[in-house]
Amino acid sequence: MFLMSNPDNELGEARKKFQEEITGVQNLRLTITSALERLRLESDTLQREQAALRAHEERVVASFERLKEKEATYKEKGNSLFQAFLFYSIFLLSVWFSFILNSSSRRR
Repeated sequence: MFLMSNPDNELGEARKKFQEEITGVQNLRLTITSALERLRLESDTLQREQAALRAHEERVVASFERLKEKEATYKEKGNSLFQAFLFYSIFLLSVWFSFILNSSSRRR
């Protein structure tokens, strides 16, 4: 009977170790599944944030481009206004000098 008891005991121990191994693997799988779900949720969140930041970046770049265009237009208009002012001033000076010269010549 001792010989029969020993293999049954070994079989029981082996069964117990397999059951512990199965439970450990199942727990590990559940832990990994849970971690993967958290990573998926975090990845989704990060993708939404990336899309929002990309859209914000595009708006900022577009605003900057509009600002550069307005600056160029302002400088162009500023130069045109300055040139017009300069032309008008020279014209007025010419008229004034002509008037002075004509007045001087009439006095003589």
